[in-house]
Amino acid sequence: MIFETMGTTVSITCPNLPARATMEVRETFRRYDLSCSLWIADSEASQFSRGEITLDATSGLFRDAFLECEAWEAETRGAFTPRIPTGGWDVQGIAKALAIRAAGQVLESYGATNWLINAGGDIATSGTRADGQPWTSGIVDPEDRSRLVSRARLDGRVSALATSGTAERGEHIWRALGPIAGGTAAHNAAFPQRGVLFSQVSVAARDIVTADVWATAIMSGGPATLGLAAQHDVEVLAFSPTAGWYATPMFREDTGAADAVPGSAPQAQTERSAEAA
Repeated sequence: MIFETMGTTVSITCPNLPARATMEVRETFRRYDLSCSLWIADSEASQFSRGEITLDATSGLFRDAFLECEAWEAETRGAFTPRIPTGGWDVQGIAKALAIRAAGQVLESYGATNWLINAGGDIATSGTRADGQPWTSGIVDPEDRSRLVSRARLDGRVSALATSGTAERGEHIWRALGPIAGGTAAHNAAFPQRGVLFSQVSVAARDIVTADVWATAIMSGGPATLGLAAQHDVEVLAFSPTAGWYATPMFREDTGAADAVPGSAPQAQTERSAEAA
């Protein structure tokens, strides 16, 4: 099952998926797009951002998306935020992940236990592949998109993968200014270079919303937010053109990258990080 929505391509791998479930999945993505897209002039998101309607006047779908954005803003110490620096509000940063999560719930309501949803490279899974092996997704090298640099084994401990980067869409994420609150003194000492910017961040987590939010937050907040994410149950692979790769254990074997936990100083990219996984 493949279709276009929310400005991207969605593909779903699920054996014996009923036609009715297919229709409900597509409708789920359509509802999130119509409600949360700023590219649609009369969407709730556009009207709310322009101040034409209050939050109380929006649908439950939009309101829940907005409140979830605010909760993640607090969790990431402001690195992920629905606030547009020039004014207004934007929930698009979480809308696709919420649509993926809701689509997975649709599949489960039809009894599906083994499935994969891929929406523009953001992936949520359940169960295993048809051969009983865990779902696995490759991570593209941001400097050479013809080859893979690592892979994510989505084995249940982590079942979702999201990647945020500049290679395809350029600079489209607001970069947080100044240090991000919440980093320990040890971490701040280990990562003194506030000028380090990441060009690609991949996060594997227990669910797609967590993975997507932290990928965006680390892109925005840089090394300080990388240390904050390390306090949560996520796996991270982040690349800086000037400082190399940083990785948590799941990704480290493929890349030979530096440890991303607080207290470990960044190291230069190794030769192995440029090899295909």
